[in-house]
Amino acid sequence: LVASIIGADGLSLDAAGEADPEATSLEFLLGSGGSPIGSLTVATTGPAVPLRLVAADPRGDVDVTFGWDVDPQIIAPKDVAIPCP
Repeated sequence: LVASIIGADGLSLDAAGEADPEATSLEFLLGSGGSPIGSLTVATTGPAVPLRLVAADPRGDVDVTFGWDVDPQIIAPKDVAIPCP
């Protein structure tokens, strides 16, 4: 999933440090071609879902926080040119 988001061939994922049994998350360092390109923070309690992704390369940068406990409030558009089937 992370490789498809970043679009990096040969993506590596290594723990940023020792795991703390009391911590609710763990940070991984993302690398490509032997160079660090960012970090991925993953939950260590419950499902191992991504919590934050920070990455950068010559094309740009990204800093995304995932809110798995939030119910998204998506409002349907009012001015739809073509209605959904």
